[in-house]
Amino acid sequence: MIVAHSRFRVRNALEAQVAQAFIDRPRRVEQVPGFLGLEVFRSVDDPATFHLFTRWTNREHFEAWHKSPAHGAAHELMPPGLKLDPAHTQLIVAERVEGASSEELVTEFAPVFGAMTRESDGLHFAQVDAEGRVVTANAAMRHLLGDRESLTQCLTEASRADLGRAREARQGGPLSLQLTTPEAEPVSLRCWFSNLPDGFVLLAEPSWKEQRQLERLLHELNNELATLQREAARQRAELEQSYWQMRKISEVLPICLRCHKVKDGASWEEASHFLSKYSRFLSHGYCEPCGEAVMAELDAEEAP
Repeated sequence: MIVAHSRFRVRNALEAQVAQAFIDRPRRVEQVPGFLGLEVFRSVDDPATFHLFTRWTNREHFEAWHKSPAHGAAHELMPPGLKLDPAHTQLIVAERVEGASSEELVTEFAPVFGAMTRESDGLHFAQVDAEGRVVTANAAMRHLLGDRESLTQCLTEASRADLGRAREARQGGPLSLQLTTPEAEPVSLRCWFSNLPDGFVLLAEPSWKEQRQLERLLHELNNELATLQREAARQRAELEQSYWQMRKISEVLPICLRCHKVKDGASWEEASHFLSKYSRFLSHGYCEPCGEAVMAELDAEEAP
């Protein structure tokens, strides 16, 4: 990675217009291959002196941009008649000496992380002033805030106390905070923050441990639901089969007046066989006359 440091000094009292031009810049460089980020500073001792820092993946990409017509077009908002002091104009290109740490990579790929922070549904970002009012926030935090302007309105009483103690101790996190949505639904966020002279910056994400627990519970419930659905389908199939069996039994059956067989399709068979095939509720027993006859036979067999 390289850093291009451009220093220039405005000599005709147009520094305020130059600063505004950088704020309102068309941001064409963000789409240029190899571009990583841009920062603009004004000298504390001499506000007419500006320092422009751009980060690039390599020098070739920077030089291609610097020599292209698009580079000049990107300065279209500069005030007409702007004059620079040649004695204070300088361009320095510096290459990083050693490999980047994770913190340096965030700086190096600031546009990517910036886009993610801006559009993420899970990452919450807010700049909070000394009174607890949210100055700036990304979409996820705005959704959590709703119409509320103060972060303290979203925090539970215990979390407000925890955040206050952590800020006093200058502990940057992680810190678990409990918030509520505009619909009064609880939300747990794992937070990091950095104190500012007039407030602090907060970066937070959902508690993934709780999220994973909920996902496991949902997985178990889905498995139980699938088991219940299979059992319900089996029972429904049995009920449908029983229904058609009962329909078949309840139909008018041809029965022989002599042998009392019933006709099942093209064949005749014993009524008991027919019922055992089509009825799940068939049982055996004796009617009263037959029961008396059986008892009499048994008594006769036992008589000496």
